[in-house]
Amino acid sequence: MSRLPGKDAYDLFLFYVIGQACIVLRRYWFRQSSWYNYILHQANGTLFVAAGPMN
Repeated sequence: MSRLPGKDAYDLFLFYVIGQACIVLRRYWFRQSSWYNYILHQANGTLFVAAGPMN
């Protein structure tokens, strides 16, 4: 089976680009989910304080 001369370099470059895109997307998704979790936690705390003590 013959391969084109630049095929290996192209495959490595493509693998690198896809890997970097996955890293960036995972970092973005993690920051977004952390932000939403923080906002939700703050909202829950506000609601709990606003409700006052339970009798």
